[in-house]
Parts: sequence; C-alpha cells; structure tokens
Amino acid sequence: MSSLSIDRVDGVAVPTLRRPAERNALDDATVLGLEEFFRKPGADVRAVVLDAERDHFSAGLDLGELTERRTEEALEHSLMWHRVFDTIEGGHVPVVAALKGAVIGGGPDPPADRRAPHGGHDAHRPRPRRRRGTGRRASRSTRPRRAGRAPGPWNSRSGARATRR
Repeated sequence: MSSLSIDRVDGVAVPTLRRPAERNALDDATVLGLEEFFRKPGADVRAVVLDAERDHFSAGLDLGELTERRTEEALEHSLMWHRVFDTIEGGHVPVVAALKGAVIGGGPDPPADRRAPHGGHDAHRPRPRRRRGTGRRASRSTRPRRAGRAPGPWNSRSGARATRR
C-alpha cells in the first residue's frame, strides 16, 4: 500500500496521506511523493485539498525514520524537506489542508497555514501586557524609582556621556 494516494474531482486534486497506523507521520517516501505531485499537479488542477486517512492529519516526522547520519547527510536530508515544502508553498495552485485530530509541526500544515487569512505579514498579533508600568507609555509616576542620582544625559549615537562645555 502506498503512503500517498491522489484523487481528482472536478479540477480539485486530493492528495491523501495513507499511514493511519503511524498517525500519518511523514516519512521520506511520502514527502518525496508530495514533491512529485506538486511539481506537476496537472493542467486541469485548480486547487488542492491535502487530506489524511482516518482520525489524525499528521503526527509530524516519523521518528522511526531518524537514523544516525553524518553532518553532511543530515543537512542534505533537511534541505530535501525544505525543498519539498517550498515547492508546495510556491506552487501555482491554492492548497488547503483538511486538518483533524493530531496536527503536529513538521507536517504539511505549515505551507497551508502561511496562506491562511490570519497568517499574513500584516496580521494583528497582540502583544503580552506589560506589568508594573514599565512599558514605553507608562507615566513617570508608575515607573519603578531608581536609587541614587539620575545618570544624566547620554549621547544616543556613541553611548558616551555627554559633557557640558
């Protein structure tokens, strides 16, 4: 049984991860199968829905695939994964991931997530609230007081203490 199958329905390609016993964890064969599909999805494909068999979308990297490698081999392996996911992200068809159950980083979800409306570069990401009034906009009355004299003026470019003439 292949770890990846591809169905086509009305211009929509549906690559399905088929490793349910391993919670659809990604091995090299599956990742290379995704690359092969996304390099040439077909002229009739207008969209892709990435799916997975049974209860879990992807448990990430298949830890059974991890082997001891020399540094160069490990780098090549990592670059292969990056190349595949760059191919998915940079493709000419929109990709939607049908997430369900376990969705662990390292699976095919990061490229799909980058195209989601909430993942844009200008998306509002709230920052944690500052405590004890030490933020930029806190008034002097709420800032913690320093012991001793104020250090006086500093040159903002060089960091040296400004001297009076």
